[in-house]
This record gives sequence, structure tokens and C-alpha cells, in this order.
Amino acid sequence: MKKCINLNVNGYRSAIKKGLIDFLKKEDPDFITFQEVKINDDLFFTNEEYFKNFFILSNYAQKKGYSGVVTISKEKPITHKTKFNIPLFDEEGRVVLTEYSKFFLINVYFPSGTMGETRQNIKDKFLWIFQDWLLGLSLTKPYLIVGDFNIAHQEIDIHNPKGLSKTSGFLPHERQWFSQFLDQKHVDLFRFFYNDKVQFSWYSYRANSKNKNKGWRIDYAICNQFFCNFVSDIKIIDDYNFSDHQPLICYFNL
Repeated sequence: MKKCINLNVNGYRSAIKKGLIDFLKKEDPDFITFQEVKINDDLFFTNEEYFKNFFILSNYAQKKGYSGVVTISKEKPITHKTKFNIPLFDEEGRVVLTEYSKFFLINVYFPSGTMGETRQNIKDKFLWIFQDWLLGLSLTKPYLIVGDFNIAHQEIDIHNPKGLSKTSGFLPHERQWFSQFLDQKHVDLFRFFYNDKVQFSWYSYRANSKNKNKGWRIDYAICNQFFCNFVSDIKIIDDYNFSDHQPLICYFNL
């Protein structure tokens, strides 16, 4: 059985101080995907004893202290991609695709639109650019997409759907995009296993949101339909506070 742990760390250095390495040692994952690492140097990982026997592939933002995604694996990647060939998004460190012997792993960090109209427009462009890029790859193996999509897809995925219906991350056109993305023979694994379960992956640091269970499910593991056959379970882990996001663990056996 293989295990992939996904987490938007909202600053790798901060998450380390909150016990992230001890958690990884306990879980012993085969694949680790981080978003929003907010660093720009692999030395932060290679200097950590725990990662000595892992392979590290990163895509850091040009802007310091911003964005960045990192994929860490016990298995050596065969190939990888980190570019959309669109400077705006390539400069922000949004994706790492890694190919392994039996599958592809796509680690992605979607932009947030909460900072105003300009960033919302950038996010809206990214949705379609990511989809076109992914489908244009014509991947020849099963694939798993993990990361922070910054979208709560359905009303069950957000604590106050009516009150937040005009908020970035739950806008009608974002949710419509998500629905049609799933229609491209993709499976939201959490909903595949837990169709009616109310559980969130992100809680604002404000107003004691986590203790009040006022959250959003915006972190996903999504796969093509063939990969779905090999997944045994997926979990959102609520027991830790490494960041404002919760770890997501996907169990599979190819």
C-alpha cells in the first residue's frame, strides 16, 4: 500500500516549528506534496535528516516568501514538468508534475482570488489554463492530482454556503468550472468514498474558526477514472495545526 500526504503548509518554516517532521515520521508516506512553501531553496529540505532518502522536485516562486510547490518521493521520478509556458503562472510556482513507474502525480496550487478583482481574474484564467495543459499532456498512465484548488465545490464543502455565495472560492462560475472539470473523466476521491460527509480542509485563523467548525474543503485528491480503481481510502486529518490547512492522506495500491 502506498501513501501520499498532501498539505498546504502556508510557510514551510512555520510548519516545521509546529511538529510537521514528527508527523511525517509517524505516517511514513511514500509521496509528499506541499503547497505554499514560501521558500526558494531546496536546502531547506536536503538539510533535514528525514528527507535524506527522498527525491525532491520543486517549483518555487520568483517572489520571495510567496507560493511555491514541492513534491517529495521515495521513488525516483522518471520525468517531471513545472511549466505551463505562460510567464505569469510559471513565475508563481504553481505546479510540479512527476512521472513514476506506474502513475503520474500532479501537485498544484491554484491562485486565490480573495485579494481583489485583479487576482480573481488571474485565478479565472488559471482554471482553464491548468485544464487545457493537463488534458493536452495526453498522459499514458493513471494520474493523481493533489493540492489546494482554492475552490469549495459543493454546498456541503463549505460551512455557510448561502452567506458565502458571493465570496471568491465559492463563486458560481468557479463551482461550475469544477463540475465540468470532474466531467472530464475525473473523480473527487473524498466524495467518492464519503459522499455525504461534512469535513473541511481549511479554516481561517480568525474567529476561532476551527473550533467552531467553520471551514471550507478546498484541498483535493482528484484522479482519472482508471486510477480510482486502485485507491483504498482518503482522509482529512483534523488532529494537527501545522497551518490553516489540514493534511490530506490518500492510500492506493497500483
